[in-house]
Amino acid sequence: MFTKTFSNHLDELSGGLIHIDYVETFSTEDGMDRIIRHLTTSKIRTFVALTGPQDAVKMICRASHSALTGSGFVWILPGYSDANWWRKLQHTCNCTEDELESALETTLFFVPTKHPLFTQKTRPTIPGVYAGIIGCNDEYLQSLGQF
Repeated sequence: MFTKTFSNHLDELSGGLIHIDYVETFSTEDGMDRIIRHLTTSKIRTFVALTGPQDAVKMICRASHSALTGSGFVWILPGYSDANWWRKLQHTCNCTEDELESALETTLFFVPTKHPLFTQKTRPTIPGVYAGIIGCNDEYLQSLGQF
């Protein structure tokens, strides 16, 4: 997640009276492992991962192996354009298709939509979605084209 976009999401969540217990960013798989290790010792049960599908499938796989998925846990991920995104990326992680499918059963996916209160008609970004809704910067919007 790009830093500006990430901080915009945090501002929006905090403004919506959502308490954030833990914030971490990663740029390597070692960083992802560090996050999972921390989460296994915490009382956090709802996770928001603002990441692309390649890292999402690896994160969910690691979470599954660390008993951080299933009943009692909720993962929230961006919605991806391909419904089979995780099947296509299953070979990039150490989970079987069945393990990933089971882990994803309690995952929520969000897709930003146009809302009249947040529309910035002068700055359209992607069809039906405007920058004011999710606080996108240009770099993040360009990255959406790769999914």
